[in-house]
Amino acid sequence: MSTRPYRLGKRAETAAATRQRILEAGWTEIELGGYRPASIEAIAARAEVTRVTVYRHFASRGDLLEAIAWDRIGRVQLERLDAARAHPDVVEATRLFLRENCAFFGEVGGILRAMIDVEREEPELAAVLALTYRGRRLESIRQLAERIAASEDVAPGWTVSGIADALSILTGIETFEALTMRPSRTRENAADLLFSMTRAFLVHGAPRTTGASRETSRRRRRR
Repeated sequence: MSTRPYRLGKRAETAAATRQRILEAGWTEIELGGYRPASIEAIAARAEVTRVTVYRHFASRGDLLEAIAWDRIGRVQLERLDAARAHPDVVEATRLFLRENCAFFGEVGGILRAMIDVEREEPELAAVLALTYRGRRLESIRQLAERIAASEDVAPGWTVSGIADALSILTGIETFEALTMRPSRTRENAADLLFSMTRAFLVHGAPRTTGASRETSRRRRRR
């Protein structure tokens, strides 16, 4: 029996482990000093590999920084925001969405803030932000706003665009950072506070309208 498949498998495992070690070292460098000072040399030294090994896995510093960003953001699974938004009850969907958004920032807020600070200088990071923080998140907000506006739980006078704008503010990293500056406030506390603010456009636990009154309410929202 040939040992070649086994050897190839071990080689692939070793390469994957080396790649992950480089990503971890890169993130540590970014945590300590930010994106600007995070050089290939410093990252290679921390990962205990050579510059050649780093370039064997990543074509350029930009490719490496992009991979680090995707590695960190991918670990917290943006799908959790989509799953929360899809809850059958729109009020509960909003509550879960805000909670998962705060959990998201709690886990990757550091790298997001660092990316935002240097995105004009690093096109690869700007591309990651466009697809995740400003893309996937805003699309989820838009879809949730449409659900709220079409539901019987929407507060009078609110439109899809107005609800989307409000949710964009409530789910922004700046809002999260402002709320969690107080040491005693956990991200769960922040999520609960944000949910209480949605009473401006979302009726929590109110009697549901039926029949003609519901249709009248929907016609008003379309105007």
